[in-house]
Amino acid sequence: MSIRHLMRQQVEELFKIFLEKTGLSDEATVYAVFIPKEEEVDEENVDVFEQRVNPKSGESVERFISRLTKVALENDVKELKLYALVLDRDGETVIIAKERNPEADEVINELIERMKEEV
Repeated sequence: MSIRHLMRQQVEELFKIFLEKTGLSDEATVYAVFIPKEEEVDEENVDVFEQRVNPKSGESVERFISRLTKVALENDVKELKLYALVLDRDGETVIIAKERNPEADEVINELIERMKEEV
């Protein structure tokens, strides 16, 4: 398998877990968070990608998966890995990751809150 196919598979797996755990059924903004592969997590070395996705629309899901795969490949070159998909639901930040990192979760919560305030 090519690197692109492997990355897409990782993205699809995380999105499937995300949908199962959040029960997302309506269009929403989903944040994809990338953290360093090796070094300590802080706000300066975290990348956040956001896009609206409607889980009821195959076209919307395909656009989201394709775009996220592209961003994940670009970040992989920068030594960043896809850590989590995040949903802001009624003021609560829901973080879905394959392997949780409390340090990263804290930074993510702060970043998402700041991003919401800037909108």
